Amino acid sequence: MPRMARRASSEGTQWDLSSAQAKALCMVRRGGAILAPWKLASSDRTFGLDLQEHRNSGILWLDAPSEAGHAVELFAATPARLETELERMPIPPRAVFLSPLSDPFHGPEEAQSDAVLCTELLARRGITTWIRTRGRIACRLRDRLAALGDRVRVTIPLSTTITSLVRQLEPGTTAPMARLRQVDRLKAAGVPTLVSLDPLVMGIHDRQERLIPLLKVLVERGIQQVTAGYLALPEGCRARLIGLFGTEEANRIQGEYRFGPVTALPSGAVARLLPRAVRQRAYARLAGLGAGEGISVHVCRWANPDFTDKPENEPAEKPRSLRDRWQEALEAAGRN
Repeated sequence: MPRMARRASSEGTQWDLSSAQAKALCMVRRGGAILAPWKLASSDRTFGLDLQEHRNSGILWLDAPSEAGHAVELFAATPARLETELERMPIPPRAVFLSPLSDPFHGPEEAQSDAVLCTELLARRGITTWIRTRGRIACRLRDRLAALGDRVRVTIPLSTTITSLVRQLEPGTTAPMARLRQVDRLKAAGVPTLVSLDPLVMGIHDRQERLIPLLKVLVERGIQQVTAGYLALPEGCRARLIGLFGTEEANRIQGEYRFGPVTALPSGAVARLLPRAVRQRAYARLAGLGAGEGISVHVCRWANPDFTDKPENEPAEKPRSLRDRWQEALEAAGRN
């Protein structure tokens, strides 16, 4: 780790890293409860716990172009406050999604340490922690995660093997091969680890010449199943799309979403999904390509909330009239 100089600031404490590639770390205060119900989970006892202040919708490559240069704004005293909150809860959580609106392992090791401390605290209480990261987990922190057994589950998102595409669309994250090496190390250490193909952009990530090499690399590493999810396109991101892809390609991408349903992202931002039928065909194609390579592709439930929604107040069966019941009673009497 690079050496750090620490100085006080009006908002908290600031660390300046000597490496130009490393992020500065700033401690900030927050009020209110730190555990929030995670609405995308199927269980009422699943909560989200954010470790960092988030400036955006949680989709790195649709944020401001300079986002990768911002300091990591870490909430102060999160492990201590988490322990206090858990002691006051009458029914403990079943699972906690760690830092769902930001990457818990995106930043210097001091920021990552809080993520592991919270995970250890939850594990001691029998609570499973879900972690999703595109960052690089420090070796000593990986060993601490491994000691928790099945009380921690790590997901590594990976949408392509092309490093230049990752640098363009996911600035500040680790390269594809570095993520794959991290998957290998986590699995070798005994940490339950999954790979997800997301967020996929139709016509960019799911082109056969790009998807097949990715599937082959995963199979070579012994990965037999993955989840996949297409991007939920936030409202108001047109300028960013044009900056990344140009006007023509931006128009094509937005056109794909034109008739899709509107949904709310965990951050509260409004986004649009691809039309349901379009996603169904796309996932069927992904599943077919995966089967051809020996890997099972499952649909990510969180990326497709409308796939699991059930109509409210739907009767279990059609109500029967008194006449119907009388007729049934006569028929039963005749049979007897």
